[in-house]
Amino acid sequence: MNGNINTGAASSTLRFKFFNFDLSNGKALTTADLINNMEAFKTIVKKYYDKELLTTYTSLDDSASSFKLPETIGFNEDGVIIIYDNFELGDFSKQLIEFTIPFTVIDQYLNY
Repeated sequence: MNGNINTGAASSTLRFKFFNFDLSNGKALTTADLINNMEAFKTIVKKYYDKELLTTYTSLDDSASSFKLPETIGFNEDGVIIIYDNFELGDFSKQLIEFTIPFTVIDQYLNY
């Protein structure tokens, strides 16, 4: 789900949120429910994040030092989708950071 928030500032804020459900009972799943080794998962996400940050902004800034996982994660046929909207980046002038981590890399840390 994505949305656009405008609070009167010069630019609006795009927000992204993934919803994941257990199909057997309809229960909403959190990121913690989906991951079996959060520290290892976070380490892999950070590597992809740093690479994307360098590609998007050409230099690492304080965003890299204050790294955290996004509020929610998603999935597609290729792997785990990670999106940092400008609200999560803490800078409304920045572009979104989006990347997919292939299942071949991240599969061992996912609960099915």
